[in-house]
Amino acid sequence: MAQNKSTRTLARHFQCLKCHSIHSQRRTFSSSSCAFSIGPESPNYIDVPKPPQSDFAPKPKLRGFLPVPKSVFTDIRDPQGHVIKEAFERRVAEATIEPSPHRPKALPKHAGRVDYKSRQAEVRRRNLREGMQELLDRKERKDRILEAKSRRTQAERDELVSRPEREDERLTRGSVLSVMLQRGPLPDPNRQQRLEEKRRNFASVQKVQAEHKRDALHTLYMNAQSFITNERQLDEQIEKEFGTRGNERKFGYGGSSVDDGESYWDEGTPPTTRDLLKGAGAGEEQRKVIADLDKETDITQERMRRMAEELTGGKM
Repeated sequence: MAQNKSTRTLARHFQCLKCHSIHSQRRTFSSSSCAFSIGPESPNYIDVPKPPQSDFAPKPKLRGFLPVPKSVFTDIRDPQGHVIKEAFERRVAEATIEPSPHRPKALPKHAGRVDYKSRQAEVRRRNLREGMQELLDRKERKDRILEAKSRRTQAERDELVSRPEREDERLTRGSVLSVMLQRGPLPDPNRQQRLEEKRRNFASVQKVQAEHKRDALHTLYMNAQSFITNERQLDEQIEKEFGTRGNERKFGYGGSSVDDGESYWDEGTPPTTRDLLKGAGAGEEQRKVIADLDKETDITQERMRRMAEELTGGKM
């Protein structure tokens, strides 16, 4: 013990001068303590005296929160969103059906258990009725609050919109045309004329579309004569185009057909390149005459088709 005391005494006498100077510099001459842990950005950096009693009520601490209820009124609401009372009562009655009075009685040895089950069922039915009624009351209360808030907000907006301009704003604003200061829709003296013109344009467009639709229906009707609609017509078309295996129609070269024979080579070999070049070496005048004849034939066929369409009133 004496040795420890002497050690502390020596340590006090041989203390570091630098540490001693640091501790001596921290001493202040003021009577108030300095808040070294509070920065200048904190509102508590400047000590402001507070009243002994606060003038506001503390917020209550809510323990937990109410869960979002299940939507049980989706299909029993009117177009305005209100729950139909008759449908709600019918749904509650269907969900909590009372036991039948004509059910068979339980045996004496099971009477206690059956009585307990009946009491439990009655408690469940009562809780279900009370829960659905509470959900309905909560929904109606919430709807009333939202409706009142909406009416209040709408009234405030209407009041702000219809409020006249303040005098200081009128005197200090820049030069603005009186037409631009008009509230509400701008005047449109030619509105009826423009509407009538647009109605006529719309009617003409509808008429053109109806004509196109009628023309398309008539074309479909004319082309529907060759449509295949059942299996019998499909078999007939296959038989017509391809024939049977015993009487197969064969096609040769140059667009001609071969009715008899078993090979495509019955009509001969296909034309060679030399033959094709000989045909292409015909005279210029001959080719021009052939081209003119083909052109006149095409023009005549096109005119006949147009005349037939005008007479029949539809596409051919």
